[in-house]
Amino acid sequence: MPFRNYFNGLLERIQAAVLAINSADDERNPPETGITERELKRVNNARLYLIPASEDTRGHATTYFAKFWKKELEQFMRLGRQ
Repeated sequence: MPFRNYFNGLLERIQAAVLAINSADDERNPPETGITERELKRVNNARLYLIPASEDTRGHATTYFAKFWKKELEQFMRLGRQ
């Protein structure tokens, strides 16, 4: 989820609850850069679910498989941001 500069001033306008999902072994959006966490702080009702890297994860493609984030999304939909 690259934010770059094209979101300048727009993230603060989001009013919906946001669940961002990334994988710890994502090679395209590596969590080590801190970009996603930094930019999500600009969204009033957002949180990040970081899928732990494992033998079963597949980097950027991990998010294609609901088994890694399904429970987190169900909880988010039931309870909203906590």
